[in-house]
Amino acid sequence: MLSYAGRLQLIKSVLFGVQLYWCQIFMMPKKVMKEIKRLCRSFLWIGTDVGSRKARVAWENLCLPKTCGGWNLKDVTTWNKVAVLKHCWALSMKQDGLWVKWMHTYYIQQRDFWSMPIPNGLTWSMRKIWHQRNILLQAGGGSQFVVAGKFRIHKAYKHLHHNGVQLTVQNRLATKDRLIKWNVHVVSTCGLCNQQDEDLSRLFFSCKYSTEVWEIVLQNLGIQRCILQWQKEVSWEVKKSRSSRKSDVSCAMEFIETVYGIWLQRNSQIFSSKVESPLVVANKILFCVGCRNYLLFVLFLSLANA
Repeated sequence: MLSYAGRLQLIKSVLFGVQLYWCQIFMMPKKVMKEIKRLCRSFLWIGTDVGSRKARVAWENLCLPKTCGGWNLKDVTTWNKVAVLKHCWALSMKQDGLWVKWMHTYYIQQRDFWSMPIPNGLTWSMRKIWHQRNILLQAGGGSQFVVAGKFRIHKAYKHLHHNGVQLTVQNRLATKDRLIKWNVHVVSTCGLCNQQDEDLSRLFFSCKYSTEVWEIVLQNLGIQRCILQWQKEVSWEVKKSRSSRKSDVSCAMEFIETVYGIWLQRNSQIFSSKVESPLVVANKILFCVGCRNYLLFVLFLSLANA
């Protein structure tokens, strides 16, 4: 029985690979795309293409970048749209191809591809491709997606998909506000400070205990700023995670380790009535970050000497 990681790899390399080829040829019908998503979703969560089970995470969220809490799967509908854009680009640039010359001779006829109406007599697939030219027009003509004279689908996909993506976190932890929504009878107050109702933002950033942990960690990392709310903290960390600078890499590690450390202490308090002091927790977090940095340094040296 494959793990989730194994199924995910098969989806990316095999299932997606088959349909991504056809997506570059013509616009796939919506019903077909819906069935492809169903098969991939079923295989990921169940391990087979039959049966049904409520997905643990929405498929749209799995298509988010990893920096936004997703698994970086391809949104096949968006990929299909940008994949056929290369045909629009070929027609607009009058590339040296038999089918492009044929289209210009019988349909475009010296007119401007970007502004002309869609010709009559086109097949359903060609009309669908023609409609996608609006995406390139909105992007300023599409020259930003061209590298060495070739249209790059990956650049267009990143532009179209990420522009429509809001930076969100899955919010799948069993915090008390979610437990109450599931009709689980629990005390709603924060598991660490027992003062206000527990939710994601309160537990990790507004709680007195969590705030003390964050202040110690940030101070030791040389970061002077106040503790923000959940979404603002995530946005800040996403920017840091895109950088390769050592300080920014440490910030990304610190964020992960701190959230995980606070969650462990919250569970320890609820289930064992034991909780370590913020200073002890912060020191453990800093130790883990230091170990990770050292391992990266050793790896860098080994690669440099190879």
